Amino acid sequence: MAQDKKLHFLPTTYAEMTARGWEYVDVVLVTGDAYVDHPSFGVALIGRLLEANGYRVAILSQPRHHAPDDFRQFGKPRLFFGITAGNLDSIVANYSGNAKVRDRDDYSPGGNPYFGLEAEKKMRRRPDRATILYSNLARAAYPDAVVVLGGIEASLRRFVHYDYQQQRLRGSVLTDAKADLLIYGMGERAVLETAGRLARGEDLASIPGTCERLTEKELEARRISAPILLPSWSEIQADLPLFLEAELTVDRQARSYGDEPLLQFQQAAWVLQHRPAAPLNTAELDDLYRLPFTRKAHPSSGDVPACRMIRDSITIVRGCCGNCSFCAISRHQGPKIISLSRDSVVQEVRELAG
Repeated sequence: MAQDKKLHFLPTTYAEMTARGWEYVDVVLVTGDAYVDHPSFGVALIGRLLEANGYRVAILSQPRHHAPDDFRQFGKPRLFFGITAGNLDSIVANYSGNAKVRDRDDYSPGGNPYFGLEAEKKMRRRPDRATILYSNLARAAYPDAVVVLGGIEASLRRFVHYDYQQQRLRGSVLTDAKADLLIYGMGERAVLETAGRLARGEDLASIPGTCERLTEKELEARRISAPILLPSWSEIQADLPLFLEAELTVDRQARSYGDEPLLQFQQAAWVLQHRPAAPLNTAELDDLYRLPFTRKAHPSSGDVPACRMIRDSITIVRGCCGNCSFCAISRHQGPKIISLSRDSVVQEVRELAG
C-alpha cells in the first residue's frame, strides 16, 4: 500500500477539495493531530471508512482556534462536523501527570506543540479540552451544522469526570460542548449509522455506541425503559464517593456489553448513553485495515514523530480483557479481544516489505 503512487490523501484544504471536482463535502473531520493517513490514527481510519461508503470527507487538521475561520474553508458540511481531540486526550497531550506543561507533542509537525517558536498557550496546536473548543468554533462558523464528538477524549469524558490539570470534577464534554451526539468507543458502526441517518433526513436517536444530550422534556417524551441512573452532578458534588460509584457502574456496563441505557443528570441536561455498538468481527476488521491508506504524514505536516514511530506497524488485535487501572484500552476498545485474520496480517507485512 505505502508504495502505491496512485493513493491520495483525503483533502485538507479548499484547493485539494476542488481539485477532486467537489463543490462540497459531506463530512469534515476535525482533529488535534497532524494528519497522518495511517490506520493507527483514528481520524484516518474513520475518514477512509466513510470514503469507502461513498461519502465526501475532508480533514481539518490542527485548526487555528482563536477564531472560526479555518472551520469555514470547506463550507458547511452536508452531513456533520466530526470532532476529535486526536489520538490523545488533549490534557494528557499538553500536561504531564503532575500538570507540568509538556514541551513536545509527537503528534504535531516536528514534535513542536506550538504554531511557530512562541511557547504561549494561545499558540498551542492542540488546545486544552480541544473537543469542547473545536465544537464551539464549528458552531460559530455554522450555527445550524450538526456536530458529532468522538475519539478518546470524548469517549472517556462522556460523564462526570475528574480533570487532573484543573484538579476538579467536570461535567460531560457532550453538555459542555452542546454537541448533537457523542460517539464512544470504537466508532465505526456508529459513525456509519450517523452518516446514513443524516443523509436520509432521519434523527439520531438511540444509535448503539452513542450518547445524547436531552432536556427533561425530551427525556420524558422518550419513555425509556429500565434505565440505570448514575449519581448526578449535584449529588456527586455533595457526596464525592458517589463519583466512584458512578465510575464502577459505567465500567461494569462496558465490560458486560450491557443493553441497559445509562442516564446521568448534569447541571442543566441529561446525558443518555445507549448500549455499546457490537465490536467488529474479524472479516470486518480485515476490510477496514485494507482501505487505501498512504501510511504517511500529509505533505503539509512535514516530519511527525508519531508517524515515524508507527509507519511500519501493523494492527493485529483490538480490545483487552485486562482492565488495568492505568490503561484506557478496555474502556475505549472494549473487553473482547478481536483479531485480524492471519492472511490479512501476512498480506500487510508483504506490502510493507515490498
